[in-house]
Amino acid sequence: DPTRPPHVAWAKELGLTYGHQGLHLHLAAFRVDVANERIQDPVTREIIDAGGSLRQGVSVSAELPLGARARLVVDGTANDARVKGDVADTTTAPLVIRPNRVAGGPLTPSFHLEPLEPGDPVPGVAEYFGRVTLEARLGGALEARVTSRLGGPFTPIGEPDIRTHPYAVLDLGATVELPSLGAFLDLELQNVTNT
Repeated sequence: DPTRPPHVAWAKELGLTYGHQGLHLHLAAFRVDVANERIQDPVTREIIDAGGSLRQGVSVSAELPLGARARLVVDGTANDARVKGDVADTTTAPLVIRPNRVAGGPLTPSFHLEPLEPGDPVPGVAEYFGRVTLEARLGGALEARVTSRLGGPFTPIGEPDIRTHPYAVLDLGATVELPSLGAFLDLELQNVTNT
């Protein structure tokens, strides 16, 4: 839509990195100032103007060797994402389906408007996310891994007073080297506990 002002983001980051004998550490603080924020309603697919926002936080990653055949990989981000500025004209309009008042009648859409206020969380942005992976070489051509992925709570679009629950899922994976082909085969089974 060429009538909308462009979405503009200014990102700043300050980080430190350390590496020595297989140990790698990285720590960064970041800040992203967004003007003319856009939010897409997941049901109606409508693009909504959401004013400005500020996203800031800390990102951490580490690779730790555990002997000659294993390593632990950890990474995560904590993110404080808030609406800022004048958003008085900004609303989100998710689609809610309610039965028609006539018994047995068709379902009809019912829109409700929830304005975004300065200081509200940016919809759809999790407070934190990360993963922890243990990798081990089991043989000359086989490497196995176990990963736990974590996701923090977020505010759904159109529900500024609601927060989802955090979650963690478990993934299993393996990499098999195929030297005759000069290739690797990656196998992954995600969310094995059906969380």
